[in-house]
Amino acid sequence: GQTLTASATTGNQTEFITWYDAATGGNVVSDPSLTGVGTITYYAEATDDITGCISTRTAVTLTILSTPDAPISSGDVSECDSGQTLTASATTGNQTEFITWYDAATGGNVVSDPSLTGVGTITYYAEATDDITGCISTRTAVTLTILSTPDAPIGNSVQSFCEPITISDLSVSGSNILWYDAPEGGSLISPSSSISNGQTIYASQTVGQCEGINRLEINIEINIIPNPILISSNLDFCLSSQSTLSDIQISWDNFNNQGFVIEWYDSLFGGNFLDSNTLIEDDTSYYATIYDSVSGCESITRIEVVPNLIPCQVIIYNALSLNDNGINDYMVIENVEYFTDNRLEIYNRDGHLLFSQNQYGVADNLFRGFANVSGIYDKNKKLPTGSYLYIFKYYNSFEQKQITLKGFLTINSN
Repeated sequence: GQTLTASATTGNQTEFITWYDAATGGNVVSDPSLTGVGTITYYAEATDDITGCISTRTAVTLTILSTPDAPISSGDVSECDSGQTLTASATTGNQTEFITWYDAATGGNVVSDPSLTGVGTITYYAEATDDITGCISTRTAVTLTILSTPDAPIGNSVQSFCEPITISDLSVSGSNILWYDAPEGGSLISPSSSISNGQTIYASQTVGQCEGINRLEINIEINIIPNPILISSNLDFCLSSQSTLSDIQISWDNFNNQGFVIEWYDSLFGGNFLDSNTLIEDDTSYYATIYDSVSGCESITRIEVVPNLIPCQVIIYNALSLNDNGINDYMVIENVEYFTDNRLEIYNRDGHLLFSQNQYGVADNLFRGFANVSGIYDKNKKLPTGSYLYIFKYYNSFEQKQITLKGFLTINSN
């Protein structure tokens, strides 16, 4: 960016110099200078101020050479540490130019190997020199950076769960966790992907722009607990038996696992825990699950159980009034509908069988004061007023026993 000016001196103090643009003739030049790249020649002529005599002219050539452009760099280099060495690079715009590296933007020391090994940052400066003219360029800065690579994330190498899970359920501590199917390389796994028992997952973390080289290996254990099974579909229980939840027959597929126990809740999900000695209530929902005391896991599904509490005893009303008023006109046996496996027999005082009926109380199987056994009394006539013996036998399936009840029945036929 400078300006060059031609200069010359005379051999006598009485002489002065005049500049021309030609070796002879030409034009006087008041400012024999050059600004910008190029070449120009000026001619100096000495004149004796006393005699007026002039000298031959002396040529002075001014040349401003082209300065090389600053080296061209591919840019700063920043990589995560993997044991590599980074080297600064730059190129020149002319085949006659060569590059010299320095450790400063101006001055400084020549660097024979502008490189970086290990975590850190360093800047080198490339200068281009024209091999012909010797002109040098301004310097180009190239910064090399090797970033620290984070360690593997922190977490348990074996993680256990009570039910099928996804990647997002795994517990690790780190920054921007990435999941893989291999300890090196491999494929990325989405956090929403399901995991199966025995599967191995690998986790890395990313700090800043660097992902860790080492990965945390996680082995998956999923404890699948069998669902509860209702052994008997008979959920009828006697009111008088004071039955508890432990009386409901629940099991599971794997009888060999001694760590399994049955637990009860008042809700299909969550809810309150119920002790197995809880008295069951009629038409109330209870929910059974299988719990593994070893893993702390329970079955995925709970089953709903709705028990029925029924009276397990019959009550026999032993009086009939056969006056056609619609009241007490048949023998009432309360709760007989729960015990259809039954038989009612009516005898007179002499021990003769007058009436016999299986499944008493089913449909219209009722004793209305008429005999149904041929013999002493006409089947079409009411039995006379008097006292009769009844025998009622029934099988109590809830208590699994045969019961026989005997007593006297009073009939008023008036």
